[in-house]
Amino acid sequence: AIPAILGAVALKLKDFTAILISPTNIAVSVMTSFVIGWLALRFLLSILNQGKLSVFSYYCLIIGLLTFAWLRI
Repeated sequence: AIPAILGAVALKLKDFTAILISPTNIAVSVMTSFVIGWLALRFLLSILNQGKLSVFSYYCLIIGLLTFAWLRI
């Protein structure tokens, strides 16, 4: 997935010339997203390897309820 994401970013960089966002802010945002995604995947894999799917199910329930509340469904 990383090569596809980097390719998409490279193609969209030309669209950022009209936006007043510094390249530093974009780089920090990309790196932050990468680190948070990596940590989330490590957490999920550790839960799956321990066989504690109930923890993951509670997480999904909470996120689902928060999403419903946010969308006011």
